[in-house]
Amino acid sequence: MKKYADFFRVSLDELLELQSQSVETSQLQLSLFEPTDTIGELNALLMKLNKDIQTSLVEKFKEQIQQTLYNLLTPYDISDIKRNITQLKMAWFSESEERNSEPNNQKGYISLPSGHLYFQLQWNHNVLHMQLLYEDRKQLSLFENWLGECSVSYATDETIQHIDEPQKVLNILWLSPNVSYREQYQYLFTNDLLSLELHYSDPKLAWYVHNYHKLNSTQEMQQEVEVLAQ
Repeated sequence: MKKYADFFRVSLDELLELQSQSVETSQLQLSLFEPTDTIGELNALLMKLNKDIQTSLVEKFKEQIQQTLYNLLTPYDISDIKRNITQLKMAWFSESEERNSEPNNQKGYISLPSGHLYFQLQWNHNVLHMQLLYEDRKQLSLFENWLGECSVSYATDETIQHIDEPQKVLNILWLSPNVSYREQYQYLFTNDLLSLELHYSDPKLAWYVHNYHKLNSTQEMQQEVEVLAQ
């Protein structure tokens, strides 16, 4: 809350007061779609300019907005990320049955000698899911040094807040060795990942998923045939 107060240049007490107030949904939706006077004035000024100047100004505005959104990302120290991942790895190989089932999330960037590395992490006691920009896929080795080779990886197109166009994103999954291959298959199936082009680092998991999914598909087809026959 203190960071929000500093960013919006308001007092902390004012923010806390706003937090305690309720806003009618209809009023909130209306306010979201009504342009402010400032935006209206800006639009009117732009319309007075020729198209080339309009385009140039809009591109500059977009760059400034994207830079502002990037600055809102949380910077992380690489040692903090390593510590969290190492703790997760220790929990996976721990004999204790008391594990934190609450999901954890980290999203932001890490400062590396080569530049800033955008990432997103989500993990619980069974799965660690990481996202990197596809162009940064070589940095995967950094995380595999801490956690070992990943279980599954796949690519998706995602909208990133500080980039104007959709980006190809590399999704990497580490699945806990505490769960069986059947449970790992169920995770992939439940999250609709089997329809994607998955790359398996674990050949046993690849074999199990292929054969188990094929078996289930055959059984479903037989059941449908039996229903039609009836």
